[in-house]
Amino acid sequence: MEPAHYLQYVMMFVVGILASRFHWLERISKATGILSLLIGCLLALGIYLRDGGEWNNFVAQWFGIYESLLCVFICFGLLWLFREYGNWNNKFWQWCAAQAYGAYIFHLLLMIALQNAVDGIWMGAFGKFMFIGIASTIASFGLTWLLRMIPGVKKVL
Repeated sequence: MEPAHYLQYVMMFVVGILASRFHWLERISKATGILSLLIGCLLALGIYLRDGGEWNNFVAQWFGIYESLLCVFICFGLLWLFREYGNWNNKFWQWCAAQAYGAYIFHLLLMIALQNAVDGIWMGAFGKFMFIGIASTIASFGLTWLLRMIPGVKKVL
């Protein structure tokens, strides 16, 4: 758990409980899904467009809440998007679904390890973002799959 993101973790936990209790994910309408995705993308864009001045000061002052709202809107928007347009059912996606919980648990550790491993290599900020994102995703799912082959671990992960 990263202390810098504690507010975001708490907010996502509370929103997750509310979403489950009130069946929000099953009932997200098309308009709500599109609006959530749009707001989340605009908030993400707002982080990258700050280059000093009032907007930068506003985002910096309220960053914990700003980033938490960004996370909630992106998550709800993406959940709606994939529920509507990404509900594929084949062996690959079934395999990914079986590894998802373990990948969620391991991804942060693997991402930090990869960041440290490529720290001295220049590939630009976006290049590192893409490389580490893709590599840690693949490694997280692969590690979970390998660990689930150990007797007794499959029930936990």
